[in-house]
Amino acid sequence: MQGHWFRIRSWHRVVCLLALMLGTPLPRGFSQTASPTPKPRCGYACAGHCGEVVQCLTDEVRPSSITCGPCSAAPQPTIPLALPSPSCTGAARSYLRLHSNRHYFQDATTGRPVLVASYGTVAPTTTELNYTDDINLLATNNVRYTRIWHLLPWGKVNTVYWPWAKTNTDACYEQDPINHIKGKRWNLNKDGNDKIANRDDVNYWPRMTSDVAPKGAIPYASDFCMTSEVMLFDKSGMNAAGPDCLYIQGVNCTQQRPCGVGCNWTNNPWASDRYDGTGNNTSNIGPLELPPCEPNHTGYPDFYYPSAVNAREAQMAYVRTMIDRTVTLNVIYEIENEHNQNDGGVWMNSWANFIHTYSRPLAVRPQPRQLD
Repeated sequence: MQGHWFRIRSWHRVVCLLALMLGTPLPRGFSQTASPTPKPRCGYACAGHCGEVVQCLTDEVRPSSITCGPCSAAPQPTIPLALPSPSCTGAARSYLRLHSNRHYFQDATTGRPVLVASYGTVAPTTTELNYTDDINLLATNNVRYTRIWHLLPWGKVNTVYWPWAKTNTDACYEQDPINHIKGKRWNLNKDGNDKIANRDDVNYWPRMTSDVAPKGAIPYASDFCMTSEVMLFDKSGMNAAGPDCLYIQGVNCTQQRPCGVGCNWTNNPWASDRYDGTGNNTSNIGPLELPPCEPNHTGYPDFYYPSAVNAREAQMAYVRTMIDRTVTLNVIYEIENEHNQNDGGVWMNSWANFIHTYSRPLAVRPQPRQLD
């Protein structure tokens, strides 16, 4: 998928922020393996399953299946077993900054130029995958860059976590799509510092940023000298719900085609009460000027409108919280995955400026140079 970092017109007002952070202590109840046996990634699902059809998950944590070749065929991909020792812990933790040649990054410890040619994907905010296994796989292959997929509205709603805690108020999305049982709304309140007032500190944030065992995905990746690209927003998660989202009487849900997946905007916390519909959030900011969660709606272009002032305030509260929790880790911020608003870069430029201005005083590492 195409992603956008702080990549804006004329390549000005730079973009990467990186380094090290001591995360919050691990709250009780957090577990990396809260679900039954996680499904394997499709890329290495055939290990030990010659000639079988194996259920697996794509890099975007979408359910899929793969038909494995016979044992007599070429060897199937396997997970390497020789995990290297973490070499970037503590003061030795490296990070990327911009090279004087703007086509490259630079390793801040070695000074060597870095060209990002490929990456692996890590999805820490779902119980369907074990993110430490995925990071270990990247580390054994000396991959130093990963993309953090942490916004997963197309996953089964009871297996994914979001930055906000939930309320006791019924939402539009269905927690149990077969029995049509409603889920609970996410609390998008902001506090007196204009940040998330009610965080999910039980599951989401520990899986992302905890620096105590079991470590969150970003600190754990940083220990292996791995830069994490953290997407702040995702346009694909604001698409209209797919055909498997809602249960239809007489249509069986199977392991190959489960109900309640591919819901996108229908299961997205940003879906609100506009147009006399029903939403998935509450907020002390005021009603968010965003479409409701009904299957025929998408979240865009409304999500990008400057006139959506309440939505923008909620977005900024979330981004401030994300930066606070990650800016001193080895990260690069991606403004949005698959952004397609045809506004000449106004929305993306505004976020680049906001992130750059807000994050600069928080980073403990030397700041990257600005591009002219």
